[in-house]
Amino acid sequence: MGVALSDQRSDYRGALDYLFTRTTGKSKLGLERTAAFLRELGNPHERLPSLHVAGTNGKGSVCATLETVLRAKGLRVGKYTSPHLVDFRERFLVDGRRVDEDYVVDFIERWTPTVERIGATFFEATTAMAFDLFAQQHVDVAVIETGLGGRLDSTNVVRPLAAGVTSIGIDHVEYLGETREEIAAEKAGIFKRGIPAVIGERDEAIRALLAELGRKHGATPILDVTTASAPEDVSVGRDGTTFTLTVGGERGQVRTALAGAHQASNASLALLMLNAAGGTLATSLSEARLALPSVRLPGRFHRVGPYIFDVAHNPDGASVLALTVAAVQPPSPRAAVLCVLADKDWRGVIDPPNWDNWFASYALYITYVAKLANAGNVDIFCVGSELLSTATPRDQEVNIRKDERSQNQRARECQPYNQPFSHLHRRMLEPSTEAFKWPMVTRLLLSGHGSRCCRQPTSYLVTTL
Repeated sequence: MGVALSDQRSDYRGALDYLFTRTTGKSKLGLERTAAFLRELGNPHERLPSLHVAGTNGKGSVCATLETVLRAKGLRVGKYTSPHLVDFRERFLVDGRRVDEDYVVDFIERWTPTVERIGATFFEATTAMAFDLFAQQHVDVAVIETGLGGRLDSTNVVRPLAAGVTSIGIDHVEYLGETREEIAAEKAGIFKRGIPAVIGERDEAIRALLAELGRKHGATPILDVTTASAPEDVSVGRDGTTFTLTVGGERGQVRTALAGAHQASNASLALLMLNAAGGTLATSLSEARLALPSVRLPGRFHRVGPYIFDVAHNPDGASVLALTVAAVQPPSPRAAVLCVLADKDWRGVIDPPNWDNWFASYALYITYVAKLANAGNVDIFCVGSELLSTATPRDQEVNIRKDERSQNQRARECQPYNQPFSHLHRRMLEPSTEAFKWPMVTRLLLSGHGSRCCRQPTSYLVTTL
């Protein structure tokens, strides 16, 4: 039996590697390849009632909320999101369960020749896989998250019951544009004629732009959280976020298990989408009150003992993360771990002034820990830690490229910087080609390497980009 399970796992890994090596490369936006592949599959997406969610930040939380509320109503729900944290199968869930590995293997073995002939990307192939799975599983509704942008994202082949845009921030500028206005135009591309459009953006000018774009696309009605269902009396604590909301004319207090003031707006957006879609999806305040405390989303202020894991990957995401930390107030002293890919705005991520509300002084370790882990695929790795020592800041930069010094020597040279966190980025190096796989961060924290230069922290914040 052990050999059989091992062989099955090997087939699964091999199938993923096979597909990945044949479809990866520079992202290619456009719907034509996805549409061509779906025609080969019999257009399964056309048989799926769906809800479509786009946005720079918050769409994962909205999708998790939609899924939880719909399942609490007794509906069979498919959810397609990306990327995955640990296992590829996290991308497509049916009633909260991952697809069997056999399905993935069979799909790849059968359809990879078609994928190669069409020239589909990895994301386009997996999007088609999700629609095929949900159709086979006869889900009552599919919750679909965009991968990149909206207008030309491969998920935009659906004609949903309602479409929602969460927020507009600066990210993926090489594909979506360098301004919020340009990015808003791409995200609003999921709005469609005759389909309800729901807007969660807080900035008044961008919110108005999204509404105007919705009208141009013929969406109706056009609703926004701020005017239609703004949460009030928001309180953030260790067990989630409590707020007052009006749903379907009924007003009352609800609580989502997701922590952060922004999660009140995300929950409101999800409920607006459900009631705009109507029918069996319409949700009362009492239904929301029962379902929202069960919402779970790994990697979003995800607490495991003293560790907090979050995938904030742009300045806006880092800002709301910092505000959430300040609201929850995990025990001190605290350590922060940041893993950054070179294509991200890492300066903007560590610069938000909100961080100064959490950290008073810091120790900076520039990847000597990564060397200890002997891993690869992140460009900067650092640990900032609140200090109880009075060590003198070092002006010397630590070169993390090709550093072959001994572990003990590197540890001795990692002296604490007694400086505000927003000051540290001026001392950091440009992103290098050094690689570091983020799952190693957990091992580093558990092994205590994050506290070599100061007293053992009580709380850890881990974010990876």
